[in-house]
Amino acid sequence: MNYTLKEFLRLLKNKEPICFINNKKIIKFSKTSVYNGVKELHYIPNTGGTKDEDITQFNAYFIDLDCGRDKDDNYFDLDVVSHYKAQKLKELRRFQPSPSAILQTRNGLQAYWFIKDAPTPSQWRRIENYLVEKFDADVNVKNPARQLRLHCTV
Repeated sequence: MNYTLKEFLRLLKNKEPICFINNKKIIKFSKTSVYNGVKELHYIPNTGGTKDEDITQFNAYFIDLDCGRDKDDNYFDLDVVSHYKAQKLKELRRFQPSPSAILQTRNGLQAYWFIKDAPTPSQWRRIENYLVEKFDADVNVKNPARQLRLHCTV
């Protein structure tokens, strides 16, 4: 699934997400191109605010599948990461419902299930926790206002 950033955000139903530079400074989405390649760019997939209690619309369930780091806290070689990604892609493709989008990152994958019928916050959390556990995903990436790396940025 190769999406441009605009296509991805349209499908996510979040055309103007809250964006961050280096996980801290909030910037307008329209300014992200200025910082791409210079600073780390992140965004919140769900809509409403920067805190979990501020989220007013759940746009997606998401998981971060990260290959991790070695004992010296360095990223694994790309061949190790590639093997990890291939294994996780097989798992994701066998799962129903299929993810709406699977995005590649340097060290793994992000998988998204776009939401059509709005869940309650407790329903969202229950399904999100299930997906994180099912795929052995990053346990820190499961809250409604989670920042994720902005697709198509480095």
